Amino acid sequence: KINFGAAFYGRGVQTSEATAYLGAPTEKRTVNFSVDGPTLSSADLDNWKEFEGQPNYNYIIQKGGWEHKWDAAAEVPYAVKGKYFLSYDDVPSIEKKAQYIVDNDLGGVIVWQVHGDIKCEGTFISHGTKLKECTKLSSPLAEAIDRVFSAGTVPNAAPVLSVPTAQVVDSGQTVSFSVSATDTDGDALSFTATNATVVDNGNGSATITYQAVNTATDTQVIVTVSVSDGRKSVIKDVVVNVKGSGVVENAPPVLTTPASVIVDSGKTVVISVSAQDADGDALAYSSSVGTVAVTATGADITVTAPITQVDTTIDVLVTVNDGQASDVATVIVNVKAESGTGGDTTWNADAIYNTGDTVLFGGVKYTAQWWTKGEQPGSSSAWVEFNDGTTGEWKADKAYTAGDQTTFNGVTYKAKWWTKGDQPGNAGGPWDQV
Repeated sequence: KINFGAAFYGRGVQTSEATAYLGAPTEKRTVNFSVDGPTLSSADLDNWKEFEGQPNYNYIIQKGGWEHKWDAAAEVPYAVKGKYFLSYDDVPSIEKKAQYIVDNDLGGVIVWQVHGDIKCEGTFISHGTKLKECTKLSSPLAEAIDRVFSAGTVPNAAPVLSVPTAQVVDSGQTVSFSVSATDTDGDALSFTATNATVVDNGNGSATITYQAVNTATDTQVIVTVSVSDGRKSVIKDVVVNVKGSGVVENAPPVLTTPASVIVDSGKTVVISVSAQDADGDALAYSSSVGTVAVTATGADITVTAPITQVDTTIDVLVTVNDGQASDVATVIVNVKAESGTGGDTTWNADAIYNTGDTVLFGGVKYTAQWWTKGEQPGSSSAWVEFNDGTTGEWKADKAYTAGDQTTFNGVTYKAKWWTKGDQPGNAGGPWDQV
């Protein structure tokens, strides 16, 4: 059987764009790798030099300054920092891969390398001068795979979908037809369709309704029906023959916009909008605020937020017109006020924080080491006190990362790796005297 390969490391590249994004072109130059020697590569050696562009997961989650995002299509995280792009797996994405292995009855998983996600969440105990023991080891990615494999689930069987033969409808009218599906696993089923609306009947069937376009001539439309059991999907096409009326009637455009966007005080935000026109008419976009630039898929509206000391909102009225009819939508721009702490926010137990995010808690500024929610700063290893570059007195309950400096008994030390509770000055410890 096929075994699935899982990476406990990421791949960093540099792009030719000022700000990296999904699909951004990479920037290659000659790189001298330790194994392969000189070759053309876009590997990010500025941020991940010691890993030659492929950092371990346990190092990625400790690195600040990156904006972590989610690729909904690939169902994996990625991170950007300026022109640099980093692809990697985290706990939610590795769980999805493990579930894929179970659902498709694959042989298992191969991990490279298994030590890539190991981290010490406790303290180190010295055994002599060379051996150290961590009181609490954690392997979040390996543990996520184990949770899925140990859940006792069986390979998933795809649902079976039944659809009717070709349908006929007059121009501008609606036609409804029924579809049904069965699932041998007894999973709950959900139906979707393109170019049509769906009403789930709740008994393994659904009613699909198609609104025919106004057309003077006969035309044919494909309605694609999909059924999913939550893990596997099946699709089938239904042909709809639309009989032309001989009279052309205008169909108004349909505008699609985000409900809201967020922007910092004094900054600019781009609102991407699009529209569909059943008649294929040329479309014109306008906005009550900002500037409008036409794109291949619609328009980008650039709005500059006012400088404000309190959070505020701006209503942006977007209009699309096909020359005869129009559609209008309102986009709410949420402007975040300036803050004397450089954008830091008060910690919220219900909020999600990513690596590098900073908060204030109890008058102390903290930085998130990895994705966290509900873990209180000062009492969780997910947070470390913010390092502003100054050297403070060593604290046993504070986590330090490689390069951090502290003073102990009047002597300055620098951390060689992540450490918490290891007293500076101990032989073989994580601290070097500066």
